Amino acid sequence: MSGARDAHARPEPPGFIDPANAASTPGMNARSHTAPAPLLAAALVLFGAAWGLGQPLNKIVVSGGYRPWGIIFWQSGVALILLMIINTARGRGLPRGAAQWRVCAMVATLGTLLPHWATYSAVAHLPAGVMALIMAAIPIPILSLPIAVGLGQDAFTRRRAAGLLAGFAGAGCLIAARSGLGGESPLWFVALGAVAPLCYALNGNLLTRFGRAGMDPIQLFLGTMLLVLPAAGGLALATGQFIAPRWPLSPPDLALLAVAAIHACVYTGFLWLLAQAGAVFAAQVAYLVTGFGMVWSVLILHESYPGWVWLAFLAMLLGIFLVQPRPNATLAQSQSAAKDKR
Repeated sequence: MSGARDAHARPEPPGFIDPANAASTPGMNARSHTAPAPLLAAALVLFGAAWGLGQPLNKIVVSGGYRPWGIIFWQSGVALILLMIINTARGRGLPRGAAQWRVCAMVATLGTLLPHWATYSAVAHLPAGVMALIMAAIPIPILSLPIAVGLGQDAFTRRRAAGLLAGFAGAGCLIAARSGLGGESPLWFVALGAVAPLCYALNGNLLTRFGRAGMDPIQLFLGTMLLVLPAAGGLALATGQFIAPRWPLSPPDLALLAVAAIHACVYTGFLWLLAQAGAVFAAQVAYLVTGFGMVWSVLILHESYPGWVWLAFLAMLLGIFLVQPRPNATLAQSQSAAKDKR
């Protein structure tokens, strides 16, 4: 009965999201009611520019001798304060029930703890711009779409296959540039850095497939930070990586606060974009993180890269034109298929 009702339902206006249904019901991902395309594109560019700025800031943070778990602890603390203020002003409560906290635990693990640990571990040994390139060049274009297809959320087309090939080409160019990445064994750090976008690809597709259990993006991120803070704090103390910032704040301290604020604001917006446009389109933010990350790194850190790195960059730009959000008709078909499987 539910499937029949959905098949003949009146289409809602662009931008409409039913938070009681679309974001919380398993199999519903809210992408059949998308915001206007120009708004989605503008949000993608804005998030990419902000996250790209985080790459050189991360480099500044680790240059101060700070280690991953200590950085993650303070970042989650700053983000938690900002999110508590925003959530209280909106009159919304904390996550409730086992289902919501399970989603928060998944995002805490795949969206923060593991990818941030990998990022800070790798960026200490790689140029910030190359780290930004890794975020797009390896797992996201190669893994996000196959995962989405496997979960019955997206269709595999020739155009998207070409986008995947662009991802492979970018990865190949990055490997060819290994002699210019710094260090004697950079491929190990490239592989370590690739853990982050792999986690993001899994996190995005799982959120799209199973929903947010009735939470809006800010509630979800707030619950995530409530789990990340004690976990990162415990790991920082256990590994001797705890940070005690001193006044006056040094450039690494200021960079740490800036990255925390950027992550809190942009990741909340990213969750909204994920619900609006789906995991594959939202994953394209990695391409923009790549471009902006390299530009910001040149401007702020005065980095320079070998020619193979710039070829990889061009391959990634090509991918953004090839992997596009699917049309509403395809969305409805895959949603119906998911319901039939249940």
